[in-house]
Amino acid sequence: VILTDAGLSYVADVELPPPSPGGPRGPGWGRIARGKATSPFEGGTLRCVMLVDRQPYDQACRKSARLRSAVAIAGCLVLSVFWGLAFTAARLAVTEQRRQVAEARAAHWRDLSQAAAGLAHETRNPLGIVRGWAQRLADESTVPDEKRRAETIVEECDRITARINQFLSFTKPCRPNLVSFDIRELLEEVRAVASPDLESRHIECRIEVADDVGHPTADPELLRQALFNLLHNASRFAPPESTIEVKTLRTPAGAIRIEVADRGPGVSPDDVPKLFTPYFTTRSDGTGLGLAIVRRIAVAHGGSVTYAPREGGGAVFVIELPSSMSSKAATGPLPT
Repeated sequence: VILTDAGLSYVADVELPPPSPGGPRGPGWGRIARGKATSPFEGGTLRCVMLVDRQPYDQACRKSARLRSAVAIAGCLVLSVFWGLAFTAARLAVTEQRRQVAEARAAHWRDLSQAAAGLAHETRNPLGIVRGWAQRLADESTVPDEKRRAETIVEECDRITARINQFLSFTKPCRPNLVSFDIRELLEEVRAVASPDLESRHIECRIEVADDVGHPTADPELLRQALFNLLHNASRFAPPESTIEVKTLRTPAGAIRIEVADRGPGVSPDDVPKLFTPYFTTRSDGTGLGLAIVRRIAVAHGGSVTYAPREGGGAVFVIELPSSMSSKAATGPLPT
């Protein structure tokens, strides 16, 4: 068998016996001379060649192969489209579910905040009445023991009122009113408000403002509250007769950086991740909302607040506000 481009060639040698004397049909069938005359072979070896054309078969095979390839490609495309649609549908379902959960959670916190704010208001009103009568008793009483007890009631009412006010400020939406202001003047005002706490412990508050800070754009009222919380927190942890440093400068990126550094014990590494979490505190008389409010105010301005241990001992809290806060400031309530 010989394989060629045109097809298959079968070649074989066949041994033929001599022709019969009686011709192809054997003895008795015609004359011998006639049989010899009509036989083309005298016997011997005969080579036979058979050619088989395979072109139609090859064409059919190629056509079948192309058809199978087309079917396979079409199947892959259909599967790709199917899996793409399935993945998109699943992602949309997950996104929709997350959106619904976020909306439900936001509505829950909104309702909870409103209820808590209402409860705080209802608590603060009778508390003011109690404080008023206690203050009157402390002013009019001539008995030292009664006067001391009345003053204790007044102090406790003031402490509870301060906590309620802090809680109310935490539950309110944080929407910055961006204006340009003098940062040094703001820091001086904050130091003046915190001076009773500083003077009672003989702590010095040193303010440094870099020349290139100028007049930043932010909400001065919110920033005043955030800086007061940091300064008040530093005065509670700083040792007596130490120095609290408040520095303001511009970063290479143009952001405003405000540092409040003290020489207190610092923060334990285990407590750092929870430092700005609402209601987390390491003091028995703390509310755990001061630093959380600072974080809300910083984030509302599109910035951040961070903590770092101070070299040589102490703590450094840093508020960083972006240079262009008008496009980054939040416009609604912030998640806690």
